[in-house]
Amino acid sequence: MKKLTTILIAIVAFGFSAYSQNGQDALRFSQNYYGTTARSMALGGAFGALGADFAAVSINPAGVGVYRKSEFTLSPSFGNNTSMSSFQGSKLEDFNYDFGLGNMGLIGAFSTGNESGWKSVNIGFGYNKLNDFDRITAIKYVNQTSSMLDQYVADANGGYMPNATDLAIRTGLVYQINGEGDWMNDFAGSDYGQLQRHSVDESGSIGEYVFTTGANYNDMIYIGGSVNVSSIRYRQQTTHEELEVPEDISYLNSFTYQQDLEISGSGVNFKGGVILKPVSWLRLGAAVHSPTFYSLHDSYTSRMEADLTIDTESPQTASGEYDYELYTPPKLIGSAAVILAKFALISFDYERIDYAKSKLRGGGDGYTFSAENEDIQLMYKMANNYRLGTELRFGALSVRGGYAYYDSPYETNQLNADADYQAVSAGFGINNNSFYIDFGFSHYFGTEEYVLYQSPFASSSNEIANNKLLCTVGFRF
Repeated sequence: MKKLTTILIAIVAFGFSAYSQNGQDALRFSQNYYGTTARSMALGGAFGALGADFAAVSINPAGVGVYRKSEFTLSPSFGNNTSMSSFQGSKLEDFNYDFGLGNMGLIGAFSTGNESGWKSVNIGFGYNKLNDFDRITAIKYVNQTSSMLDQYVADANGGYMPNATDLAIRTGLVYQINGEGDWMNDFAGSDYGQLQRHSVDESGSIGEYVFTTGANYNDMIYIGGSVNVSSIRYRQQTTHEELEVPEDISYLNSFTYQQDLEISGSGVNFKGGVILKPVSWLRLGAAVHSPTFYSLHDSYTSRMEADLTIDTESPQTASGEYDYELYTPPKLIGSAAVILAKFALISFDYERIDYAKSKLRGGGDGYTFSAENEDIQLMYKMANNYRLGTELRFGALSVRGGYAYYDSPYETNQLNADADYQAVSAGFGINNNSFYIDFGFSHYFGTEEYVLYQSPFASSSNEIANNKLLCTVGFRF
């Protein structure tokens, strides 16, 4: 069971074992990137104090109380994702494209008929996409110092036999002399110099189905709450090849390791918030998000193939499935917005989230993940995220810009302690009261360390850039 849970931790979410995939693993199911409508994305996702936009419901559900009319919105999206890897001085870029749905929502606005007090009660339901996982990472290098087989040798000699190491032994890539003594590979005592190709193809998303209600008190206090069902779909295909092995290595010609991991599941969380309008030009917002309680299912298939000059059992495969639970951290969000009549606005959100409070629970065979959760507390820290947006209005035309900063979740002594991310955004919209159309563009970027293997330590520095274009059409009635 320890073997399976270590693989599960590394690949699914947290990246602190010898089989960690990259710094993004810690963020994967715990951090959301708000901006699911074109207007909210163009403002950097800073919508916690504004409301009256379906994306705001996932930030601060009090925003549903700001609506004056019923509304339907739809937001198709287009994305371009690039990754530039740098491994021991060798650089390689890869990219992919994705099409999807950023948002679809319906708000029903119902006036109470009161001239003072509680003026309206609104309800809404719909969908917001909170994270995209689409990315291809490619690494290529002639390695003069190590091989992934060295990791498998270290594992075997340490009495640790994870899935990949077991496959390496079964294919004859890692072996003992006459079945005795230390485990070894054909690189031991030899010069390296083999070509390494490594690729990771990721896809999927986190989506949130929102059921919300909010109310308006005297156009001064807006309150709201929501019940949200989150859906996870994630797939990761990893391929590692080592070929063109130097001729002085006796038996090994090349080998390939492939793994296909699929994660699916759903969870539930609760959100509550308030927006205050003490004066006509100022809005203040606060929201609390509960942990998301996920039930997840993993399935994986691994394959190891060796090209040796001697007979071997090749290729070898392994597969498995596992059910477990994941609790993501709660969040606190504070917001402020300055609105200058109908001409301009400036909006700011501050988000606080403690990644050390992530928890794995409910292993399918009763496993409690106690040791893994202790490691999470040592690896991760409180993160502070900031979002800022502005909008200028020229009659029916609005022009927007935004910026967001996402703090690294890693403690200062960890490899990716500086793996923070930023986003700059812009957009415009045309509004004629009963119908509007908005366009938004966001450029998200940062650098992270991706660990190929641990023994000896080998990591690639990856520059990540994600570009997304959203178009939102809305109808008021």
